[in-house]
Amino acid sequence: MALVGHSAGGWIARILLGGEAYQGVRYVRSGLVHTLLTLGTPHASIEAYPFGRAQEMLTGAHLDQAPAGVRGSSLQFANHFYPAAASLGGVRVVCACGDAIRGRALWGAGGSSSSSSSTAGDSDADAGSSSGSGDGITKWDRYFAYESYKSGCGRGDVDGDGVTPLCISQLPGAEELVLPGVWHSPRRKAGQLWYGDAAVQQQWQQYLLEPQGSAVGSG
Repeated sequence: MALVGHSAGGWIARILLGGEAYQGVRYVRSGLVHTLLTLGTPHASIEAYPFGRAQEMLTGAHLDQAPAGVRGSSLQFANHFYPAAASLGGVRVVCACGDAIRGRALWGAGGSSSSSSSTAGDSDADAGSSSGSGDGITKWDRYFAYESYKSGCGRGDVDGDGVTPLCISQLPGAEELVLPGVWHSPRRKAGQLWYGDAAVQQQWQQYLLEPQGSAVGSG
């Protein structure tokens, strides 16, 4: 089978496939899965959320020698034990991320000169996205993206799906799929598509087919 994980579901799926005990349970499902497709998963997030986050309390003697942060974060747990696609028992990993918008701060130098939009004339309907298909994008959309990207990678003036920046959406050794104009979550505005829209599914559903020569069950 193929497994699809959206956002945090992508790193939780890595825990499901792996063999390290997570809260006392070893899932080891890699033998049943030929492909893991992640959609907008911030695999390499630094988790610097502006309002903090609830610390997890992971347990197990196998964590005694792990970095301190691993006990408090399922993402850090996944990155410690399964740092690359090759860590997942032969499962093909495809990391897809939308390229819908570049983040921009509301004021001051936070919107770096590398930003795709001009600093003059901030109107509610902004000029467009990094992919050139951003009709209806507002300065608030860009600001939300800026803050979200900054919490994930330390910079806000980068491209991504509005929540996850492209720069942290990949897992080493995985296949990369960039989806122009695609957003992290469903949008109310016509023409702004997210991963679950039919037109976008057509771009990633091919990866759900079992690759020729796949050895499902090798994990």
